[in-house]
Amino acid sequence: MTKGRASARYVVGIDLGTTHCALAYVEAGVEGQKPQVLPVPQLVAQASMEARALLPSFVYFAHESDGKLALPWDRSRRFAVGEYARARGVEAPARLVSS
Repeated sequence: MTKGRASARYVVGIDLGTTHCALAYVEAGVEGQKPQVLPVPQLVAQASMEARALLPSFVYFAHESDGKLALPWDRSRRFAVGEYARARGVEAPARLVSS
């Protein structure tokens, strides 16, 4: 075990935008490299997940008739963020939060 601070392996950038959020990273201490976009897993349709470069900045609160918006890490979720939220918000704008 070394004493003091551990050195970082990566540098991560987070863009919390009003329309989209994104993550990017580079290996620490390596000059001249281009940032790599880190795809964000998100619900894109009922029971369908995909990793995408951008996470739309939307939150959708489901109606009981929508059923659960299950995610692998939260099977009983009743809200969605991202692509699915944006798509459902067109049909039910009163259940959508956006900027």
